[in-house]
Amino acid sequence: MKFILKSEIEVLIKSNLLNDLTQDNNLLLDELEELAKSEIDALIGHKYNTTELFSKTGTDRNPFIKNIVINIILYYLHNRLTPTSIPIIREQLYKDAIGYLMQVASGKITPPIPQNEIPFSRSSESLFGYSPKLNNDLTY
Repeated sequence: MKFILKSEIEVLIKSNLLNDLTQDNNLLLDELEELAKSEIDALIGHKYNTTELFSKTGTDRNPFIKNIVINIILYYLHNRLTPTSIPIIREQLYKDAIGYLMQVASGKITPPIPQNEIPFSRSSESLFGYSPKLNNDLTY
């Protein structure tokens, strides 16, 4: 894993249970991290620079985003092995994470993460309320 350390996941789940869920396959955690980051990118990538967000390491990472990635990973781990009996807490934390990301995407919440730059162009004039004058000469 690049963004999340296994020891950080073990804060939310016992290491023996994590090993059971992954069947001691750490590559699975890497794949699920990428899946979680892809899901986050799909939800907020239009507005936020997720490439920069996920390139951060250590204490430079946003702790809330880090927690969201971990909760998505754990949800997918449980879903992979027992899709019909995912623990209620895992389902709820996943739904909360997605709900939070949807609020971020809609602009209701503005987290302290890097935003995408909007390049200025003639087409972006409409973002600032510009519209060309209409010719309304009504002659009868």
